[in-house]
Amino acid sequence: MPGDLQTRPNRTSLLPNAVGLVAVVLFAITTAGPALSADSGLVVSTSYAGGSTPLAVLLATVAMLLVAASLGQLAQYLPSAGGLYTYTSHGLGRLIGFLTGWLLILGYVLIPPLVILVFAYVSQADLTANAGAPTWIWVPIALAVTFAGWGLTVRGVRISTRAGVVLGALEILIFIAFAIDLIALAGSHNTLRVFEPNTGNTDGIGSVFVAMIYAVLAFVGFDGVASMAEEARQPKRNIPRALIWSTVAMGVFWVLCYYAAVVYFGPDKAANPVHGFAALNGGDPWGGLAHRLWGGAWLLILVAVLSSAFASSTNSANAGTRIGFSLGRSGVFPRPLGRVHPRFRTPHVALTAQAVLTIAIMLCLGYGLGSPEAAFAFIGTIITILFVVVYGIVCVACAAYFLTERRDAFNPVLHLLIPLLGVLLMVPVLVASFGINFGNLGIAPLAGSLRWAPLAAGIWLLLGLATMIALRGNDPARLARMRDLFVEDTGPTDVAMSPPAEQGNSLST
Repeated sequence: MPGDLQTRPNRTSLLPNAVGLVAVVLFAITTAGPALSADSGLVVSTSYAGGSTPLAVLLATVAMLLVAASLGQLAQYLPSAGGLYTYTSHGLGRLIGFLTGWLLILGYVLIPPLVILVFAYVSQADLTANAGAPTWIWVPIALAVTFAGWGLTVRGVRISTRAGVVLGALEILIFIAFAIDLIALAGSHNTLRVFEPNTGNTDGIGSVFVAMIYAVLAFVGFDGVASMAEEARQPKRNIPRALIWSTVAMGVFWVLCYYAAVVYFGPDKAANPVHGFAALNGGDPWGGLAHRLWGGAWLLILVAVLSSAFASSTNSANAGTRIGFSLGRSGVFPRPLGRVHPRFRTPHVALTAQAVLTIAIMLCLGYGLGSPEAAFAFIGTIITILFVVVYGIVCVACAAYFLTERRDAFNPVLHLLIPLLGVLLMVPVLVASFGINFGNLGIAPLAGSLRWAPLAAGIWLLLGLATMIALRGNDPARLARMRDLFVEDTGPTDVAMSPPAEQGNSLST
């Protein structure tokens, strides 16, 4: 009957108005994994920048704020589950939009295995040291975390984001308390020299640029909040706010943590390859400092890191699969990816595919490269390359969109200067991530398995180009539909989205 048809959930529409502003902000923060990044990628930054690590984190924060501002301007007009690929489709055309979506898919597919590997090897190291557990125990741990995250995300974005709020608040509070303790104990050693480029490193600004690779990697994933637009309340207002607020919050958090760590440890010895910060406690410096200062309470740091990894894996799965869902809904990717669960209104097919890929990637790389730590470094390098390229493209798309489709709303500062500066700050990070010593700044070439990371990213890009050419020749209508994947296109507004029943119809294909 007609009445039944109106109330039946749409198989290709997500649950609207599911999450509010606070949950969206914390979703962005916990996707990036504040405690996880502090205890993994940013530790590597100290090996290069040494005492200037806080400066590297600060510069990365400025760069990501410029990116977030560009994303926020686009999100006001194009709230979509397609997120960044929808933005570039409108700003630079559907072909560049497709390539952006293609790069993002791999990036978000790789984030869950990246952070689950951290969870697994940190847990394994602790169990091995304290309980004599075998080193292979990281495998069942990784599998358990993957299945738990899959069950949570399939059950619904409201449940998984609430879990993220709790876990995110927990990890942030623990690390802030520890950072304040470190600053207090540093006493007279507190100094602003850590914001100068030549403090405790060999190549000055060149060392800082390399350290920025891992600082930018720390932010990766925050942009996934843009793909939550169809499930957020008042997305044209809340998504832009979430992008800016989360970037500021994460930047302040990491600057605080690494200011505290460096001034307590000693700025001039932080980069020492044998006795530096990264080498402390067998490569777990935060755990080592916590053991020294908090005794048995060091377990709080471990809990913070593990909860951060779990929250980041579930949130990145939420974000990435919604991009895959949007591509599936448009027919660009296999259409089953565009289906939603009849009860939970989540993209369950895409989430299941993500879980399967996560397991395959972790096992193949974890064993193929010799250890989960080596797999983490390899995956992290690929992710950095992919997202730096995407962030640069989106900044260009912002300027192009407001110079063409939204010329009436064009603002030279917001829509030209800020995106241009964002691109300029991404360039040295991208070049450094390839291990290119441009300007003789002292950037070291990639070594070991890491030297294959740029090749892997390049192969994925070539596969995307081949797929795009095939679609353009055989089914151009699929690419054309990418431009129509947004909720409303009536300009920025603070008015709430339409009721669920109406919005579900508006999203159907």
